[in-house]
Amino acid sequence: MGIITMYNHRRWRTAVYLLSFALFVFVLLMKETFRKNNIRLVRARENDMSRRAITTDRSAQRSGARLLCWVMTSPQTIVSKAPHVQNTRGKRCDKLLFMSSNGTRELAKNLPIVELPVSEGREQLWQKTKEAFLHIYSSYLHDYDWFLKADDDTYIIVENLRHFLRDKNQNESIYYGRRFKPYVKQGFMSGGAGYVLSREAVRSLIQKRNSSTTYLNSVCAQNFIGEDVQLGRCLELVGVKAGDTRDSEGKERFFPMQPKYHIVPGLFGNNSWYWGHLYYPFILGCSRTAISFHYIDPEYMYTLDYFVYNMSLLTT
Repeated sequence: MGIITMYNHRRWRTAVYLLSFALFVFVLLMKETFRKNNIRLVRARENDMSRRAITTDRSAQRSGARLLCWVMTSPQTIVSKAPHVQNTRGKRCDKLLFMSSNGTRELAKNLPIVELPVSEGREQLWQKTKEAFLHIYSSYLHDYDWFLKADDDTYIIVENLRHFLRDKNQNESIYYGRRFKPYVKQGFMSGGAGYVLSREAVRSLIQKRNSSTTYLNSVCAQNFIGEDVQLGRCLELVGVKAGDTRDSEGKERFFPMQPKYHIVPGLFGNNSWYWGHLYYPFILGCSRTAISFHYIDPEYMYTLDYFVYNMSLLTT
């Protein structure tokens, strides 16, 4: 009996050891599973935070400030570029208008074209800009809160723009974009990167001293130094502030060139015009909530649209 009891005791002790070991392994596996799940959750939250401003839900898109987007275009590009703007970023605005000259509508009857009383050519861009804002003032001022101007080769992440504007006041006389420093004391916004004016900024531009075309055509006279510089000077004269669009890390959101120039070191040469135009200290890279890029051809526009709106980041 003593031998049998001792044998049973050893078996019981061995069983306890095995059970304890199994329990230890189970706990380790559970901890590892919990760790991996926690990593997935953290990554998912990070991805959600980085893309929170970008949503394709139409009701969510319309719940914020009302945004009118007008596109600087011409008869030469109304067919080759404008339809692709409409198919990508344009459909995410509350209102889309293509500003061009007489005779353009016949070339693309399915586009919302406004024919302005101007001639075409780079030296006419400022005149076209003035006429565009006069048209917006007379037809749309009270229907929208913010007014975005961008060229037909500028790509805009509209949801990031809406997110940026979510706590901004459309009744403040201010405008936003990529701020450059020459020529204008408070700086001016790059035309290629696009700029957005508050409703009050548009009103100030037109209504200063209770005038309309007289003000724009006299005080803001025609001088061929660039449409963006001219607008910057006019807005400064009427007290419209140039706003800061950098993120919390000091990175820019509006870009006057293709993404690679702002991401890859060394693509801007030492003698590039770019360095003399920077209003803020240079930081390589783009904000995680970037808004615009310039010199984007139609193929590139669809490519960016895919990466922003259709590609998913998966975790394992």
